[in-house]
Amino acid sequence: MHLIKFAFLLLLLAIGLPLHAQNNYSYIKNTNCQPLQIQHEYAHSKNTADQPLKVQYDTDSDTTIVTSTPQQNKNSVNTTTPSIERRWFFLHAGIGYFATGGDWSQRYPTHLSVPLSVEYSHRSNWSFGADYSFFLGSNVSTQNLYGDMVNDSALLLDMNGFPAVVRTYQRGFSTRAFVLKNWILHKHRNSRFLLQTGGGIGYYQHYTKFTFDLDQVPQIDGNFQGGYNRHTQGTQLFEQVKIQYINNDAISFSIGVEAGQGYGRRIHPYDFALQKMQTQSIRDTYLGGVISLMIPINFRDRISEVDYYME
Repeated sequence: MHLIKFAFLLLLLAIGLPLHAQNNYSYIKNTNCQPLQIQHEYAHSKNTADQPLKVQYDTDSDTTIVTSTPQQNKNSVNTTTPSIERRWFFLHAGIGYFATGGDWSQRYPTHLSVPLSVEYSHRSNWSFGADYSFFLGSNVSTQNLYGDMVNDSALLLDMNGFPAVVRTYQRGFSTRAFVLKNWILHKHRNSRFLLQTGGGIGYYQHYTKFTFDLDQVPQIDGNFQGGYNRHTQGTQLFEQVKIQYINNDAISFSIGVEAGQGYGRRIHPYDFALQKMQTQSIRDTYLGGVISLMIPINFRDRISEVDYYME
């Protein structure tokens, strides 16, 4: 009886040796009596991590290939460094052309503006800043400008009784603070396009400047100019929509549209030309375009932000 058992074990060993002699392959039969080829990715190793098996059917050899796929440890820690938007500081110098409305248009239909501004952009989301603008213009309406000083021929005479040559200009300034919302349109490693929308509040002045080519006209010279120059001051609100392009390796600029509303009063309330007091509130409006060149200064963070997360 023992001899029969020993012979049966030898027979099983003889049948099992060809299975182990093949490199990384074993053949078993399925229920349809078709050979199944099972391929282990790691030979002679145990699947201690409960790695999933990937099953593929090879139509050429008519076999099914089962491959063990290593799985990442669930307790592993990954670190990622997110893309952090830069902080920028800009210096602006530009020019604007505006058409005026309200009381402003009665004396100055159009004017130029030369804005100088500083701007801080906080990680591309919001911008804060301040500007100072010069008002320049030679488009001055002289209707009812001199009042009764002109003769029957509508000529203004100088101190020697000759027709005076008087040139008139608009002068003034504004100083304002602003807040802008930034919308990123396109971003590259060294450049970006932004859409900016916002506005601000500030203080403004404008007046008429008189210059004389020949002899002076004492009636509108010196302290008397206050009765004719319609010197106005007050509070100004404004709104902007701009496209901003930033590039450290090329020219950076911004271009946009600006509208504003001024609420002021005359510094010299008595108007010599009209011979009456002007104490009412002055409403000045304008609309036009502005373009400016920019000098960008980039702030670099000393500490990089790293996010940790568990899988």
